[in-house]
Amino acid sequence: AIADRSPLVRQDVFVHPRTGERPHYAVLTSVDNLNESASDEVLAQYAEAFHDALCTANGEYADKCASLRLGKPSVVVVEKRDIESLHRKFRADHVGDDQYKPGVLRREHDLDQGMQIVRQAHAGA
Repeated sequence: AIADRSPLVRQDVFVHPRTGERPHYAVLTSVDNLNESASDEVLAQYAEAFHDALCTANGEYADKCASLRLGKPSVVVVEKRDIESLHRKFRADHVGDDQYKPGVLRREHDLDQGMQIVRQAHAGA
């Protein structure tokens, strides 16, 4: 399973679509969520494993990637404060903190826009 090979300490991530020349999904996480083995190569391998898992689970995704309508995923690492800011933003939509469930898969595009990207790795790189 992808979690077994994860360079992440916790599964505290947001997966969101990124727009641009080659739209793709990004796994957004914070720098403090990386373990010691999280080299750029390991992050790229994680993105590739994420891509493979998505292809297996969703034939439409696999078809869009095969036809180059979608690019392969990336892992985007930002500062902890940026992830905390997203949690605060999404938490504001709920009644109380105890009812907040962040949800990994987000519909909002380009969640990382305006954030300081510390590291980034792409599947297949």
